[in-house]
Amino acid sequence: MNGLVLGSILALAGIGLSLVYGILKLANFAHGDFVTLGAFLAFLFAVVLGGSLEAFGLTVGGGLIALLVVDMFWLHRLVWGERLLLVALGAPLAVVAAVLSLSGRGGSGTTDLMLVEAALLSVVASIGVALAFERLVWRPIRRKKGTVLTLVIVSIGVSLVLRNAIQIAFGTGNRSFERPTTVSPNVLGVQISTAQQAAFVATALIIVGAHLFLARTRTGKAMRAMADNLELARISGVDVDREVTHVWVLAAGLTAVTGVFLTLVANNVMNINMGVGLILPLFAAVILGGIGSPYGAVAGGFLVGIATKTASLWIGSRYEVAAALAVLIAMLLVRPQGLFGGRAA
Repeated sequence: MNGLVLGSILALAGIGLSLVYGILKLANFAHGDFVTLGAFLAFLFAVVLGGSLEAFGLTVGGGLIALLVVDMFWLHRLVWGERLLLVALGAPLAVVAAVLSLSGRGGSGTTDLMLVEAALLSVVASIGVALAFERLVWRPIRRKKGTVLTLVIVSIGVSLVLRNAIQIAFGTGNRSFERPTTVSPNVLGVQISTAQQAAFVATALIIVGAHLFLARTRTGKAMRAMADNLELARISGVDVDREVTHVWVLAAGLTAVTGVFLTLVANNVMNINMGVGLILPLFAAVILGGIGSPYGAVAGGFLVGIATKTASLWIGSRYEVAAALAVLIAMLLVRPQGLFGGRAA
């Protein structure tokens, strides 16, 4: 069960990491720190600002700013049908956030309602940060034809910037959602915490939603086309800059949710190095599934998660990451392109 929970978390974050590499050829070492950012932003909204009217004001003000940013960089490029779809998806989230801000804020600790709202706000804020880096860092480098090595070095720099910014804002110590401790229920003879159950079920639903998005929508099909062959997609009429923005929106949103769930299954405790510890298993999962394939990232995530937690029974929890990398090496010796990767021409 621990392996399935870890696998679902790796799969959730791995979808964005795989798409970013498949489309931009960017091995984004800052991906783990975006997971950390998502967790700490949720902590900010749920604990630091929880229970105050300022939280509601921040929700409204932040939403208006986010709409202005989106309109400036993205919304004006959409056709009216896509704008209506965006409003249809965004309006319920805004209403939920506003209602939760005005209800159930009394008492100590972080309630479920507060945590849901904090997660939604964390997703919005994480997307804003990712789009800022896309506009100020990644797009100029792409236009100047930066090499793969340049992109890797810059991603490490972005990782350090994010980590140090979080450290300046929240310090180096552990932070917690301040939720009450409960006894884990027994399911089929195994003690599974409510947080583990929620994380597994929610990530499974999100993964299904991501599949439907990639398989059924025009934007999702454009993303997959770009992952297969960027130049062919461009000459076929795909607006590359717009779809790259969509990729960052999807990746950042998923990392924010991953950060919240990763904190919940770790007894509500977070620290600034939680994303760094996740990056090697994440790359192992993405490469194992076939780098560039979002479906491979899901399969690889579950394989690495189960292998990691199962191996800890025999070699100890200290060497879990080594076990994940050993599984990766063994698989690549048999199938170098990964489970869902195509053969090189």
